[in-house]
Amino acid sequence: MCGISGILDLDGESVSKKDIKILNSSIVHRGPDAEGEFIEENIAIAHRRLSIIDLNNFSNQPFFYKERYVISFNGEIYNYIEIRKELKNLGYLFETNSDTEVLIKSYAEWGRKCLNKLNGMWAFAIWDRKDKRLFCSRDRFGIKPLYWSKKRNKVYFASEIKQLRDLNLGTNCNYDELSIFIYSGCANSSNQTFFRDINSLSPGHFLIIERNGSIKIEPWYDLRNKIHKLDKSCDLSEFKYHLSSSIKLRLRSDVRIGTSLSGGLDSSAVIKIAAELLKNSFENEKFVGIHAKSTDLRFDESKFAESACKGLDVALYKVKPTYQDFLKSIREMVYFQDEPFASSNNLMQYSVMKKAKNLDVKVMLDGQGSDEILFGYNRAFLITLLAYFAKEGFLGTFKHIIGSLNNNTELTLISMLKYLVGNLSGFARSRYLANRMNFINLSLEPTKDLFYEVSKAKYDPIEYQIIDIEKTSLPQILRTEDRNSMAHSVEARLPFLDYNLVEFCLSLEVSDKVKKGWTKFPLRSSDILDKEIAWRKSKLGFDGPEVQWDKNYAPFMLKEVQKSQFINQISDIKKLSSLWFGLSAKERWRIFNVCIWQEMNNVY
Repeated sequence: MCGISGILDLDGESVSKKDIKILNSSIVHRGPDAEGEFIEENIAIAHRRLSIIDLNNFSNQPFFYKERYVISFNGEIYNYIEIRKELKNLGYLFETNSDTEVLIKSYAEWGRKCLNKLNGMWAFAIWDRKDKRLFCSRDRFGIKPLYWSKKRNKVYFASEIKQLRDLNLGTNCNYDELSIFIYSGCANSSNQTFFRDINSLSPGHFLIIERNGSIKIEPWYDLRNKIHKLDKSCDLSEFKYHLSSSIKLRLRSDVRIGTSLSGGLDSSAVIKIAAELLKNSFENEKFVGIHAKSTDLRFDESKFAESACKGLDVALYKVKPTYQDFLKSIREMVYFQDEPFASSNNLMQYSVMKKAKNLDVKVMLDGQGSDEILFGYNRAFLITLLAYFAKEGFLGTFKHIIGSLNNNTELTLISMLKYLVGNLSGFARSRYLANRMNFINLSLEPTKDLFYEVSKAKYDPIEYQIIDIEKTSLPQILRTEDRNSMAHSVEARLPFLDYNLVEFCLSLEVSDKVKKGWTKFPLRSSDILDKEIAWRKSKLGFDGPEVQWDKNYAPFMLKEVQKSQFINQISDIKKLSSLWFGLSAKERWRIFNVCIWQEMNNVY
């Protein structure tokens, strides 16, 4: 886990050593263990290292092979041991035990086709000194970030937006992205960012810049082509096999490992499997679980976290972020995130990663991705309802409604109606938000387009899940996870996003994933979890006391918003002020978050 950056001059001119140092200097948090630079003719590549696999200095980057290839790599290739064996059989010799050496030699052997062999998370750049070609790639689901920008015939790339901003790139606001966020809370739904002229390389894509300066971006992974509907009901043993295999791969590390433990289904399953796999692996230190305890008793899941650790050789630590911590951390979190984020609950995860650093735990497993692949979100109720109607008619639909009311405390008749109407029509949903936030002077069209795409998929559960993975849900979750962990020099690993598990779960019927109202049924009905956790009817997941904090902070937020020249520019401030306390906590947070983000980044 590291940070990368680079500059390529398309006119063939020399690259400034000062500029590459500027790019590399603002991400010490991503790689405090080592740094390196490669500068030659019109190319400069830099690297910051967080040492996880093979702690030897010989594995530092930029890393070279045969004086031809140079790599700067952020992430982990979990199956590097298996690929190294394959390469050895082809005659390759290895000087390190790193996944970096495996990656660069895989590229030397198979070119871009090596990507299909990789199981991991990554963003990397390889410079071919012979062919004068830059090859960049991002992992299947975009767990690791890669941003790029082109200015004055130079291409810049980096792990974080702040690196590019340090070279005065992306000085203007992208109002389409801003509009989607303020109206809906959705962010990172495309390859655009909140900064005009700074783009994200899309997940599952590669970027090639040839000797002649041509730039080509193409997909190398398409989830839609990997889904094959199974001709049988869910085989729980197969589900457990994929999840266990994923966790086993993600336990490969030469440093201490722990896990984020909310007490929900996902994190409890991860800690149970991981602790059993690691049994007797530590001589003096136990496997670590870190739980963020809410100060709001309604969201306190600490008893479930304790239950998840019963009978396991696990050291459970708890952090309890307070309102004062929230006040102290707002600007710090905005700085590390680079872009606005949808909830102040972000502090809970941020605090967990901070505790991990204090405990010298450099790798943390987390449960992100489970909701997207197993229909864990209540907002998908219409999609599951329509799927039951198509398969079982009115009787099956009625049973699904009753089961959902009985087995999901978050679903009521009113909330069901809300989710039904919201997903039936993207136009109606966007108009509702436009009326609710009629003080905003931004185009509604980008939000309307996104909602239309979602509503269009209501009869196609797989397409709906893919949109969740690619646009509406997972991208922002992965961005906040990466920044929260790397802010504290901690690597976050996500077992539910192993591509084998994702493809398997999306291939299942809806009725295998949601049964009798129980969401994430394969996880619940496997023998991984104790019954107390497996058949929980509530879903919280590191929810902080957001409403309490908002109640205390709302008057101050309004004063800051009223003073903001930017918020005055994009809204009718008088109308906003009069409606302020009628907005939801999340809506107030989004506006305030944009206010602080704009002030800190000085974009217009």
